[in-house]
Amino acid sequence: MISLADQPASVSNWTCSIYLSPDYDKARQKYQELYNQISNTIIRIKGQKPFILNGSYTTPEQENKSTATRFHMTPTPQCVENLKIEISLRYREGWEVVLRVYE
Repeated sequence: MISLADQPASVSNWTCSIYLSPDYDKARQKYQELYNQISNTIIRIKGQKPFILNGSYTTPEQENKSTATRFHMTPTPQCVENLKIEISLRYREGWEVVLRVYE
């Protein structure tokens, strides 16, 4: 759920479960697909210079039960300098691909 408030919150946090499966290989493939969709994305915020999302792909290993890739912004606009974007593949009653945006 995305909502709009009258006053901005002091801390932002958004989490979305993208994919859930008992099959590790299918979930790993979805994790890589999500990485490919986000990596090198150009974002434009009105009144700011465009920036690119970059992150080094972290190869999942089934034994670890959790893998994450964090993206950084280049150049980082001041209005979102504390914002973090992360994708993860984790095991919780099945393999789950998660996208998080948080401060």
